Amino acid sequence: MKTRTGKYWKKYVRSVFMSFLLGIAVFADTGGTESYHSENDAFERKITEIAVEYENLPYKLGANPETDGAADNSHLIHKICEKAALSIGMMFSDYMPMRELLKNTYEIKAENVRNGDLIVLNNGHAALIYKVDGIGMYYCIYASERRRKVLLIGSNEAGFRQYWLQNKKGYFRFNDNMFEPVDR
Repeated sequence: MKTRTGKYWKKYVRSVFMSFLLGIAVFADTGGTESYHSENDAFERKITEIAVEYENLPYKLGANPETDGAADNSHLIHKICEKAALSIGMMFSDYMPMRELLKNTYEIKAENVRNGDLIVLNNGHAALIYKVDGIGMYYCIYASERRRKVLLIGSNEAGFRQYWLQNKKGYFRFNDNMFEPVDR
């Protein structure tokens, strides 16, 4: 029988600890009155709230939305995830360009998509899924270089089906190592 050692054990402990903290955050966020539905429920709600604040923000390569009043796609996704994580007592990894950010994800099935996941195109461009509704539709946010602003798009829109779905590499979720508890 194999024992849990090294890297595997560290990842397991981190995952259990993160689940515990997310559970506490959900319980605290609801005042302890709602039942615990998902370990990521509070994070997912915050993703939805925060993402829409960036709609129509100007696009600028290399720009951070908090300091520059504009954003490129990697800064946009990072800032939304960072703010959502902080709101539940977690830290999201330091900023990294999109290519590096995507190295810290794993592929998931379309039917398992939830707020905070990414839809990634074959060319490496990605959109953050910020809202999943109960009937299989979802909504994404991304910084469009061509349109020069941050856009929201729904999976039921013709442009989404014609461009995003036709060029889709897949759906991805951030690895647990992208999140750490905030030191108190």
